[in-house]
Amino acid sequence: MKPTIKIRKDNLLKIILDKFQGNNSAFSRAVEIHPNHVNLLVTVNPNTQRNMGEALARRIETAMGLPLGWMDAPHGAAANFFVIKAVPVDLVASRALISCRDYSMIEVTSRWETRVSSKVTAMENLSVATVVTAEMEPIITNGATVVVDLGVKGVGADGIYVLSKGDAAFIRSVRRNMDGTHSIEAANPIYRSEKPEQLNGMKVVARVIMQISEELL
Repeated sequence: MKPTIKIRKDNLLKIILDKFQGNNSAFSRAVEIHPNHVNLLVTVNPNTQRNMGEALARRIETAMGLPLGWMDAPHGAAANFFVIKAVPVDLVASRALISCRDYSMIEVTSRWETRVSSKVTAMENLSVATVVTAEMEPIITNGATVVVDLGVKGVGADGIYVLSKGDAAFIRSVRRNMDGTHSIEAANPIYRSEKPEQLNGMKVVARVIMQISEELL
């Protein structure tokens, strides 16, 4: 049987997902908990995560209209949905992409999972993140919520990639040319596009799968 602290975390994630569409900020307002505290409770980073105590568990139950002890009992996850969590992003890559600001997770339908699974390295490698650069505007806006595949470590199919080189990180559209080289382009004209040969010295952090609009959450 899972320890109580793990059950409480599972139930916290379930509440945020089911009642607040994965929006940590909306949950924190409803329960009157500081957003940073909520982020520490749901993070997957073992170095910063915090466990939920007795008092907070009872406070959440009261705020959500749940019976006493609900947070301490397993309730399972929603059926027919796949959960994509926010995974900590590499420090260098955080100059272009950070762990999602507002969502600790999003849920997608099994139908979406089936459609996408053949196009990604593994569903477990997907993460929800926040873009913190205007390099790909108007295609991907600064502050946008995106789903990325962290399992991609090289350029294969044409697409939008999170790349890093030294202390720099950026998001670029990468496409293969007829001569075997690659075009590395920023959609926003105020940012420079890299020369094809520069891809050799770059590290692929992730591939952007899609930008998520508020209407989809």
